[in-house]
Amino acid sequence: MQKEWLIISGTSRKESKSLHVAKAYQQLLSAKNIESKILALENLPLNIFDINSKSEELKQLENSTIIPTQKIIFVASEYNGSFPGSLKMLFDCCDIRNCFWNKKAALIGLSDGRNGNLRGLDHLTGVLNYLKINVLHYKVTIPTISKTMNENFEIIDTQIINTIHKQIEEFEKF
Repeated sequence: MQKEWLIISGTSRKESKSLHVAKAYQQLLSAKNIESKILALENLPLNIFDINSKSEELKQLENSTIIPTQKIIFVASEYNGSFPGSLKMLFDCCDIRNCFWNKKAALIGLSDGRNGNLRGLDHLTGVLNYLKINVLHYKVTIPTISKTMNENFEIIDTQIINTIHKQIEEFEKF
C-alpha cells in the first residue's frame, strides 16, 4: 500500500496561487489513485512558528501531517528571488530529524516573472539537501502564473500540464 503524499503550499499569503497549484496537483494525484494531503501555510497562525519554544499546535502538525509522509511536494512562489520566508520558518521550527530527514521531495516554482522561480527552487534545493531530503531532479517551473491560470484558478497551459504529469510520473518512481 502506498503512503499518502504531502503537498506543501509554501506561502502564508492569503488566497495564494500556490494553494491553487497545490490543489491542481492533488486532483492529478487523485486521478492516479495517489492519496495526498495539502498543508497550506496560509491557513496556519503565524504564532505557531516560535523559534524559541515549540507550540502544541506545531507538535500536533508534525505528528499528524509531516512525520507520517515519505514524499513531499513543495509549491514555492517567488519571493524576492527566492522562496517564501514562511516555508523557511516551517523548517526552522520543526524537528528536522523526524520531519524531514531521508524523505523525498518534488519541487514546483511559480512566479509572475518569466523564470517560474527557478532561482528560488535552487535555494530551496540547497536547504532541503541540508535537511537530508532527497530532491527529485525534475523540477517544474510555472512562469507568468497569472496567464497560466484562468479565472477559476485552473491551469490552462497544456505544456505546463504535460510537464506536471511528467513530474508526477518521475516522482512515483523516485
